[in-house]
Amino acid sequence: MGKKVLALAVVLVVACSVLGFAQKKTDVSVFGWLTTYAKPFSEVFKQAVEKKYPDINLVFKESIYEETSTQYLLMAQSGDAPDVAYTELIMSNELSKIDALEDLTAWISPSIINDLAPAAREACLYNGKLTSIIWDISPYCLFTNAKMLKDAGFSKPPRTFKDFEKFMYALKGKKDAAGNKIWGTNIAGLDDLHVPFLLSPWLYNFGGEWFDKNGKAAVNSPQAVELITWMKKMYDDGIFGPVPIDREMNRTLFMEGDLGVIGEGPWQRGIWRDRSGKAEAFDSTWMLDTYPTRTGAPGKSLMWSSNAAIMKGAKHKAEAAKVIEMWVADPAVVLAYGRLNGGIPAVKSIQNLPEVQNDPYRKVFVSAIQAGGKLPFSPYATIINEFSTLFARAFHDIMLNNAPIQKTLDDAAAQMDSIVDSKK
Repeated sequence: MGKKVLALAVVLVVACSVLGFAQKKTDVSVFGWLTTYAKPFSEVFKQAVEKKYPDINLVFKESIYEETSTQYLLMAQSGDAPDVAYTELIMSNELSKIDALEDLTAWISPSIINDLAPAAREACLYNGKLTSIIWDISPYCLFTNAKMLKDAGFSKPPRTFKDFEKFMYALKGKKDAAGNKIWGTNIAGLDDLHVPFLLSPWLYNFGGEWFDKNGKAAVNSPQAVELITWMKKMYDDGIFGPVPIDREMNRTLFMEGDLGVIGEGPWQRGIWRDRSGKAEAFDSTWMLDTYPTRTGAPGKSLMWSSNAAIMKGAKHKAEAAKVIEMWVADPAVVLAYGRLNGGIPAVKSIQNLPEVQNDPYRKVFVSAIQAGGKLPFSPYATIINEFSTLFARAFHDIMLNNAPIQKTLDDAAAQMDSIVDSKK
């Protein structure tokens, strides 16, 4: 009898323990704009995480992209931080500067950190600490309207500046079926920050830089002057524009067939599939290639990325680390993002998988990564907002008000150097 009572007690204890464990789930929050730009993927991601870790309930907290950086800074001050912070390199640099982020080497498996592509790992270091980790490398490439290309006599996007200019002028004076003007291309810079980001690949492929090897502003170099002069002529000829224009409006302009070429990252395919209402069928309306160059070689790009970080105020850091590890290095998760949004993996083991190597879409972005490039205003990315405002004003003054190009860029360079000196 005693043994039966004891056995029953053990069964009850075990049952209660199992029941209690099954009922106990930790809400792990992911803050950012993921559900806006990659909603189908966010659902796949949530399902994968919760399947692997039944004790985790992944909760997405939506933010407006343009407001996220400010929100993170406020969270760092208040201590009310999410568990996983979806950032970009500039955001993580700003947060690292105020010591708001954990060093991920204390939380993420060394095998995953060692699997990162060297450029991806180095980009995330701040004063020697890995304060964020890239889960998607996102260089910019050029999407070109396929019908406009064909009508202009091109079988594929132009790879040289000369052919690109020829294509642009083939669109001069064109209108769509509704009588709306068709533009060639532009820099969507209604938001100051977007001007240097969208201009960077062009600048690099013209041979320019934002700062020279000595850390001095180079926006007034002969190569930069050549680029702006080229764009200004196309603006005056009614091809380059509209300027200024909101970036979201610009995406819509291309989607509706009123813009020939637009520079965007790998995420753009998923956005258009969703917004056009045509899903994968919309892919046939555009062609993709790197930015053109003088020689026709693959063009350099902007080395943008999507990152994940753990803020020091996070309440569930160990659980956050598990989520981030899956985001970065779980093949099923990473490849799902690639299929849905065209993402480029940050870890070498997944980059080398056949699904990535044999995907023409991702292969173009890999070509851009191999060609080179970096964030604008490197090595002063933590003060990019000041530079962006300054340069955007100069750019628009040239385009809209006919400000003299060399003098305006000379003045911008002098002001940029002054900003750098003031921060020392």
